[in-house]
Amino acid sequence: MVFSPTHPDLLWVHNDSDRYLYALDRTGALKARVALPGLQPQDWEDIAAGPCAGGSGSCLYLADIGDNGNRRTGVSVLRIPEPALTDTVAAPPERFAFQYADGPRDAEAMFLLRGRIHIVSKGRNGPIRLYRAPAVLGPQAMPLEPVRNFTDGLVQIPDQVTGADATPAGDWVAIRTYTFLDLYRVTGDTLETAPSAHTPLAAAAEPQGEGVAINGAGEVVLVSERALGLPAPLSYLRCRLR
Repeated sequence: MVFSPTHPDLLWVHNDSDRYLYALDRTGALKARVALPGLQPQDWEDIAAGPCAGGSGSCLYLADIGDNGNRRTGVSVLRIPEPALTDTVAAPPERFAFQYADGPRDAEAMFLLRGRIHIVSKGRNGPIRLYRAPAVLGPQAMPLEPVRNFTDGLVQIPDQVTGADATPAGDWVAIRTYTFLDLYRVTGDTLETAPSAHTPLAAAAEPQGEGVAINGAGEVVLVSERALGLPAPLSYLRCRLR
């Protein structure tokens, strides 16, 4: 999930494996349903907003990075101009292919900093690790460079990472698990955290928390998958970014 760059009161969301983007207002009401042409995703897991090619206009980036079995030889990110709310079909996407420098990884979280793609592994079969794509995207398969580890080893299900987002100015990053939200201040290329930025999410009562969006005003929106016969809620938090 991500805040719309051009409609601040709307959110773009997606499912794991269908071919649509959905625009929701803050009540969860559906405002647009836009098909992505000619695509069959393997496992879409996150969405981010950032610049289009050349830095002009606003684009959405879709992360086809899920890999429950750690078997994929490569993953991909799609880039499309942000659709208009009256569109029923999006523009043809650009596809960028990536390979992890240290072998396959399951991941569900992606964010952009200054237009550069970052992916956070889930922690299912190894440490939670931050990866960075090249600054210039090309047509060939590109390496995902390991940047830092958030944990020493694999983590149990409640602590596995399921979503991430960055503020439009790139000064804060939100990373969520099934049970916690962590906020990181961005200093240069470093993500810095503090104990006060580690927030439990039990009060959100999510059956399976999967997504997070953050804006420059410190508004954080969480979204869950529907599971255990329970609906998929939207939950709101307000953070003091300082």
